[in-house]
Amino acid sequence: MPTNIVDRNDELAEIRHLISSLSNGGKIQFPIREFVGIGGVGKTVLLRQVAEESKVHNVLCIYVDVAERSINSNGGGEEVLNIIEKKWEETLANNQVETNSRFIQNYCGVLILDSLHLVDNETLIDIGEKVILPLSETGQVLILLGSRSRIDWGKPKYRLWRRTKSTILVSFPLSVTSEQLGPYSTLADEIQNITCGHPEANDVIVQI
Repeated sequence: MPTNIVDRNDELAEIRHLISSLSNGGKIQFPIREFVGIGGVGKTVLLRQVAEESKVHNVLCIYVDVAERSINSNGGGEEVLNIIEKKWEETLANNQVETNSRFIQNYCGVLILDSLHLVDNETLIDIGEKVILPLSETGQVLILLGSRSRIDWGKPKYRLWRRTKSTILVSFPLSVTSEQLGPYSTLADEIQNITCGHPEANDVIVQI
């Protein structure tokens, strides 16, 4: 994956504003942010950057990369919810906060679910109904989703889509490829012809 956050400043600025609003007790009108793009375009780098920056604002952030989990198609939503709740309890313990309350009713912060394109449709619908929809209704949770294609939530999709802002992350133009290449920027034209500005491909060529 690309190693830097070049040319994602607009997306980061918007997310920073939303996190700042949360930290000040504000509510979010469109709480679901969906980031879509081909593999290696920088979705995971962006989402992990957000997870790190949440700490600066003292906002709780739970990051789950579905690619690192084995989610069963039967009861997948409940399984993801259990994973999130466990991470929530660990985060609260690390911050010396005690609670006996259930996650859905009390969580205020950022929830990141990455690599959702690896989840089958039945499981996605279950996650949408049991996790995303109830959290989005609170207005106190910023939900960031990473996927290679737009997510079809099935039955609850209209209730979810009206709360969602979707952003397509595209390959870099020549000027940004040049910035990413750093000391090799003089080769930007030649590299752009090979990679078409794909961030991960640019990185691979630099490493070679």
